[in-house]
Amino acid sequence: MNEFDFSLIEEVEIPVVSPEGEEFTLKRASGRVAKEHRNAVMAATIFGPDGKVTGFRNLASVEPRFVAGCLFDRAGKNPSVSKVEGWPSMVLKKLYEKAKEISDVGEDSPIRKALETALNRDDSPISYETFSDWARDLKGKEYSSLSRLFSLKEESVKNSQESSENGSQ
Repeated sequence: MNEFDFSLIEEVEIPVVSPEGEEFTLKRASGRVAKEHRNAVMAATIFGPDGKVTGFRNLASVEPRFVAGCLFDRAGKNPSVSKVEGWPSMVLKKLYEKAKEISDVGEDSPIRKALETALNRDDSPISYETFSDWARDLKGKEYSSLSRLFSLKEESVKNSQESSENGSQ
């Protein structure tokens, strides 16, 4: 089997009914939507003089844009970002997390790998399994914040690595 034969990839289509009762389908992000998402996260990231992340600006606009890019109506059109922004935050959050999951955005993260490596060291005061169990037991909002923090940091590290690689070529 050729690992680069993408003809067998099945489309992910999740039926969604908006708060207004409109029917949509949530699909994987296209390359363009994924790129725009990564660029938006980077544009919202504030770096200090040492290159470390010091904060974020306009980060809230990243989620509705990504969700709108992954939703399609029956005619195959995306809803407007303003329409998605008008939905309750819990709806947007759930759609954003699912869109990221099915689109493989933020997976294979160097931050998660580094954390796992650090926690699995013999001299680590806590095991990765203990940390994972603890994180899963967090209340929804706390777990979501921790997950979102890791995702943002992962995106920042990935983009920093890409910038370094592009600068050295």
